[in-house]
Amino acid sequence: MIKRPVVALLTDFGDRDGYVSSMKGVLLSQNPNIQFLDVTHQVSPQNINEAAFTLLANYAYFPKGVICISVIDPTVGAGRKILCAKTSKGFFIAPDNGLLSPVLEREENPIVRSVENKKLFLSKVSSTFHGRDIMSPVAAYLSKAGNFSNVGPKMKKWNEIGWEKVFVEKRRVQGSVVSIDRFGNIISNITEEDVKSFLGEDLIIKIKKNEFKEISQCFSDVKQGKSLCLWNSLGLLEVAINQGDAAKNLKVRLGDKLSVIVK
Repeated sequence: MIKRPVVALLTDFGDRDGYVSSMKGVLLSQNPNIQFLDVTHQVSPQNINEAAFTLLANYAYFPKGVICISVIDPTVGAGRKILCAKTSKGFFIAPDNGLLSPVLEREENPIVRSVENKKLFLSKVSSTFHGRDIMSPVAAYLSKAGNFSNVGPKMKKWNEIGWEKVFVEKRRVQGSVVSIDRFGNIISNITEEDVKSFLGEDLIIKIKKNEFKEISQCFSDVKQGKSLCLWNSLGLLEVAINQGDAAKNLKVRLGDKLSVIVK
């Protein structure tokens, strides 16, 4: 048995109902040594893109050997597969709806299996709560050093998230808004690596009708209530308002285009 295994949970369940506690109950019933890492349970209902970004932004900071269960599952019971991926960081269990694809794309040589071994499931499986009846007992099995190959057959293909790619051209980089956090900060998928060839040149960052001519270091580089661009803690280009809601004030939504242009 792995000593004090860590199980991370990412869901859209919120904290009003008992869904999270029932999953934890199943896990602890099968391995009382488990310690939990609650990534968040406040993903917007059925929002796979938001969940995928949240997982991608945080998983690198999980402890090595983590077992992460992500349950944002709008098609539960409709025949979609459940994935269990083994990576350099640990195991990741989620519906095959694209949620895991950004992590799998970043990891080198992940091994992905379809969760099909019914011997590992609870004896009675609900058609609407696979997070409790399938994913949790499979995670508990792995937390006790269970054989990964027993989970199910290997997969070569899985569903991918519907994010637009970043386009890098000679004098222009175009990305899109992939997340808006609770502060209203607008997070794009453009990385510092994407614009490294432009550094040192005069740039214009454009989003909707808004233009910025520099990338700041921190929020306090501008006065309270003023907007700015900066590289956030994930190394992604972000548009924000110092102590304000940028998405609301700039009328920006998920999926909107953001460009970095050389003058």
